[in-house]
Amino acid sequence: MTKTFKTPFAAQGDRVSIPNEVQPDGSVSYTQGYGYDYERDQNTDPAAKDIEREKMNGMFHDITEAVGEIQTFGAAQWTIEAQPYPLRALVYHNQKLYQSRIENNKEDPQAGKGWVELKADLTAADVGAYNQEEANQRFQPLGNYTPAGYSYGKEESDNRFQPKGNYQPFGNYALKGDSYIKSESDGKYQPKGIINLPGIMPALLLKLSLGK
Repeated sequence: MTKTFKTPFAAQGDRVSIPNEVQPDGSVSYTQGYGYDYERDQNTDPAAKDIEREKMNGMFHDITEAVGEIQTFGAAQWTIEAQPYPLRALVYHNQKLYQSRIENNKEDPQAGKGWVELKADLTAADVGAYNQEEANQRFQPLGNYTPAGYSYGKEESDNRFQPKGNYQPFGNYALKGDSYIKSESDGKYQPKGIINLPGIMPALLLKLSLGK
């Protein structure tokens, strides 16, 4: 399992910082490393150098501290000494993670437009999208809708169809103009029952009274 360097090497030990530049006396540096003098035979060559314990502690401390920083924050912390940063470089600064948007970036991540913050909790506004409420107000729900031109508008429907209600059941009915309304029927026909034909009823009553 990979070690997580929460504690840098020799955090409480004796350390000496190693310079970046090449040293005139051939001492160890980050640019040159351990030079040939450290390979010389100490028994026969006066120019031979010892590998100093404090410098070795300092070197291992620098390395493990840098690795631990990346392991903890996801990127190295932004520093002026590391400028200029290349395009898409990642840095950690004031509890935020940034990515460089330009080459030779010398801007402070919080001061210019050369950096963009990388967030795990992006909002719709951060990416230029609609939030849920805005989307509900702008778009209709997902569904199967009749294509444009294949359905009536509200005004067209109101002019073509009667409102929903309780109407006479479906059947074969006389067409409008071919049937009488109730008042017309009452004026034209007598109620259902015995029909008295003209001249028949008086003659029948007379015959019954005479016993004929």
